[in-house]
Amino acid sequence: MFISIELGLSMLVGYFAARMCAGPSPKTRGRIPSLIFRTRTHKVHLHHWFVFSNILIVTMVLHVFIATPNIFYGFLGGIIAQGVLYYDDWHHLVSKHNS
Repeated sequence: MFISIELGLSMLVGYFAARMCAGPSPKTRGRIPSLIFRTRTHKVHLHHWFVFSNILIVTMVLHVFIATPNIFYGFLGGIIAQGVLYYDDWHHLVSKHNS
């Protein structure tokens, strides 16, 4: 299976755009703050890979895209890949916290 040049390049652009906006480590705030919601006992961290995965799914189901599908979906895929590949806490969405 071959990947198109525009899909591959847009994934790289998405990856590096996420690297520029996200924090350099899991505990460091990036240029764009994380979406974190707290209850009395739990913390819900909506990582950028999770948010953009949902955006990708919705836009693919609805056949919505900006520019060409390869560029748009590749860009979102690059953002998702950066969140999963770069951080070791990517799978921690809900955790208990001390009040």
